[in-house]
Amino acid sequence: MDDMYKQILRQNHVILIEDLEISKITDHLIAKEHFSCEEVAQVNVKETRTDKNRRFLETLIRKGPNAFDEFMILLKHTHLHLYEKMESTRSSIEQSSASSTVVDLVSARLQDATRLSNNFVDTTKNLLGESDKTIPESLEENTSKLRQFEDYNCTTKGVKNHLQQSDVALNETKELLAEEQREDAASRAEYGDQWTMKSSEQIAQSINDAITEHRTGIHQLRTEFRDIEDKYKKLHRSIERLRDLNYDIERFLDASIHPGQCLDHIQELRSLMIRLNQIEEDRTEILNELSHETLDQADPLFDELKHRSDESISNGRAICDRIQVVNKYYMKAKKENQQAPTTREDLISSLNENVTSFLDLRQRLAETSKSCSEKARLTMEFNAFVKGYVYTRNAEREEHIKDLNIAAPVLHQPLVVGDTKSNMWIYGSDNQWTAIESNPFKLKWYSACVSPDGFIVSGGVIGSRNTKATCFEFVVRDRKWKTLPPMKTSRRSHSSVHNQDTLLVIGGVHKQSRISSVECLRSSQWSPLPDLAVAVTVPYVVTPLNRLFVMGGWESNDDFSLRVFEFDYSSSQWQPRVSMPDKCTWGASVSHMGRVFILRGEQNHCMSYDVRGNSWVNLRRPPVSMHRGVSNAFMHDETIVVCGGSTSVIEEYRLQSEDWSTWSLIMPTQDRIQFALKVDVDST
Repeated sequence: MDDMYKQILRQNHVILIEDLEISKITDHLIAKEHFSCEEVAQVNVKETRTDKNRRFLETLIRKGPNAFDEFMILLKHTHLHLYEKMESTRSSIEQSSASSTVVDLVSARLQDATRLSNNFVDTTKNLLGESDKTIPESLEENTSKLRQFEDYNCTTKGVKNHLQQSDVALNETKELLAEEQREDAASRAEYGDQWTMKSSEQIAQSINDAITEHRTGIHQLRTEFRDIEDKYKKLHRSIERLRDLNYDIERFLDASIHPGQCLDHIQELRSLMIRLNQIEEDRTEILNELSHETLDQADPLFDELKHRSDESISNGRAICDRIQVVNKYYMKAKKENQQAPTTREDLISSLNENVTSFLDLRQRLAETSKSCSEKARLTMEFNAFVKGYVYTRNAEREEHIKDLNIAAPVLHQPLVVGDTKSNMWIYGSDNQWTAIESNPFKLKWYSACVSPDGFIVSGGVIGSRNTKATCFEFVVRDRKWKTLPPMKTSRRSHSSVHNQDTLLVIGGVHKQSRISSVECLRSSQWSPLPDLAVAVTVPYVVTPLNRLFVMGGWESNDDFSLRVFEFDYSSSQWQPRVSMPDKCTWGASVSHMGRVFILRGEQNHCMSYDVRGNSWVNLRRPPVSMHRGVSNAFMHDETIVVCGGSTSVIEEYRLQSEDWSTWSLIMPTQDRIQFALKVDVDST
């Protein structure tokens, strides 16, 4: 037994590493040429005694039995206890080898039986294509993902509900708008030209366009959803199987690969294979015990192991015989079945593709569900907006009808108006609008103010640069124009007022520049007043209590001034007063009983200035915003009448109640009104 020395060294490896002192033996081993100097040097280079001993033993075990015998001789003289321990190990090995022949024979029979069984196992696995019975991680992972998703039908139900909500909201919106248009048309037909409420046609078109846009979006979402549903129906069966926590994927694979009776044979073969695997495990355990170094034929344990070995061989042979029979049945059934063969790999690949397709569909469904939810929210908000719009229109319509049913107030003085094209009309005691003929000028951006005999028109522009200095007065009683002396400075977009036999023109644009100059016409002579502190266009100019005030005006195309100035006649200077509290562009101004009122404008304001107290107060705003553009105002009884701009509606503001109402009388034209004045003369 050439390898006995290796067994002796291995079994005494621990004690040799702990107790051996190699310095006592290495020189002798070198002398006997069993070790070289280099090998001993490689041992001594180690730092610790343990490492040196371990390296020495590794080298010794490679040297063979002669070196080992020399090593034993040296131990006897240098390490007697180690020598005795290793000799004892040698005796034990020699005694056990005598009975090892019978044990080896039993082990050999068992190993031969195992090799035979393995042949059946390999053949059966190859036959069934089940060498790897594990389900791939990819399919397990995809199945896990499927089971984490909420129920598909629950999500689709939410999508359908959102689409239905959107349809209902749009249908209701469409009907609301149609009803509003019917009401609007009926009112216009009933009241004719008296009906001045703005038509809903333009906003109705915008709403209809929005409805169409929403419907297009809903149609696209519904088309996307139907495509998702159609694709899901094709995947439904396999996906729901994988989602089922109790579903056996392995059984599904078997049933698909092995149709008909083949599946029964497959299940029996699998059961036989499991039993055979168990026998293999028992044989491995028996072989391990038979290989124990202390076991011999006389050991009582040997008889038990031999009996177990014989029984294992017999059982294995019976199972292998049955596997052969079942294999024949399987091959016969498979031959009789005409279904095209399907491999396990193909099925798993198909399932994974289905899962991947479903996950893509699920992502599309989630995005579609989110879009449908957002669309439902937007359509319901849109519906609420249209409801609010229709409600406001109904309220305005009722108020307008109420105002139209109130008779127009009696005007004791004529009302004159002019548009931006220099067309002018007068409303007299005959309660009719009459055009003023023989207009001596064709200007725009002129200014007009009341005069003792009628009204005066000053300045203006022809084209965009040709500013004029001309002045004309219309005498109401004679219905004739007369020419006044021209201003010293031509201007347009200015303001004018007549007070105490004096015509004053203020600010405006001369040629292309804003100016701050002020001129007055008295006794047919023009003379300058001190310039304003700021150059402005179309400021508010009023003369409460015969005091001259200039308020606001445009300092540039974008900046509207809030500054207020009063002209001090005693010092002939402009004095600043408290500024306007809010911007009010293109509004109307009028004075009454020591107060100045500025109304409407683009900001829909209503404010009052107390001349005596030099203070402002905000009044009740008009209930309905109405963009007029350039507005005009005059006093009528104890009410302020507001008209002009880009609407033909005439409103009145009651000072005591702070209520707003609309006159049944309307402007004579739909064109933009430049001025509207109540002339304090008898027009008869």
